Amino acid sequence: MKAYDVMKLAAENPQKYEGKRYKVRDTLIDRHGREYETAIFKSGDLRVCGDNLLFAHVNSKTELEEIPQPVPFLEAVKAKGKDGGRIICNYKGVTKEYGGVAFTTIDYGEPVTFDEILHGEWYIK
Repeated sequence: MKAYDVMKLAAENPQKYEGKRYKVRDTLIDRHGREYETAIFKSGDLRVCGDNLLFAHVNSKTELEEIPQPVPFLEAVKAKGKDGGRIICNYKGVTKEYGGVAFTTIDYGEPVTFDEILHGEWYIK
């Protein structure tokens, strides 16, 4: 997705995009030689940031890929129910994808665990 498209959508619904992070497809280098790999929508502007959180503006042709943000377990379950889709849990460095009516992993049919529900990071696919 081009940065221009993100800015257009964000102008229509700024609250939805505030704080969203994006991976910059081609690393950008600013005039001081610093490299940036992540972009964030903040205060009505799309900016790229490095580890030191110094900001530089992107241009409209910059290619971006949205970085999924963790959501609470119940929000993930609601989204799964609406779309009949899949959700992802990252717990202790292990990532599992859940789907189907029985709420089991896609690969092996394992049920979700209590520890994953309470302490996992949940993402909507």
